Amino acid sequence: LFLGQSYRFNQSTNPFPDGSGLSTQETDVVGQISGRYSKNYGLSYRFQLDSRHLESRRHELDAFAHWDRVGFDTRYLFAKALEGTDIDESREQIGNSIFVNLTRNWRLRGGALHDLGEDPGLRKASVGVDYFGCCLSFSTAAQRTLTTDSSGDSGTDITFRIGLKGLGEFQSYGGSFSGGTAPAPPAE
Repeated sequence: LFLGQSYRFNQSTNPFPDGSGLSTQETDVVGQISGRYSKNYGLSYRFQLDSRHLESRRHELDAFAHWDRVGFDTRYLFAKALEGTDIDESREQIGNSIFVNLTRNWRLRGGALHDLGEDPGLRKASVGVDYFGCCLSFSTAAQRTLTTDSSGDSGTDITFRIGLKGLGEFQSYGGSFSGGTAPAPPAE
């Protein structure tokens, strides 16, 4: 459990824009409640509340369930628009991902991100395969981004990553590229 709020003694040098939660002497109230049961189940709720009226500005809920061969992760996000910034629309979205350990060394994974706001629909979908060896790991993934004109460019990203244990990793992209995250090895 975590709960926090900051207080600024000198308001005249405040660099933060209105709506950021940091623009007044008393910042917004932020907090997190999280818990885990063994390595297999977890739940976390994070929030940001307006300091004057305790009105919700942002909240996120993350949950996961991982078993021997299959794992599922989900995240829900609601974030209000921030006055005085480029973030002029509230966001509400849910992302889900799943993985299946095919063998001890091979994993198949996929995921999707859905917008639940004013223009609902699928925004991102991905699929990938990972190999984890004793000295070498590699991963390849394809991700399709589906956006509207106001939210960015649509495109497909293909990622290939090689890891040499103790030396680091090399990453290469194909298509219209963006970075990916390195997959974690399967639980033993």
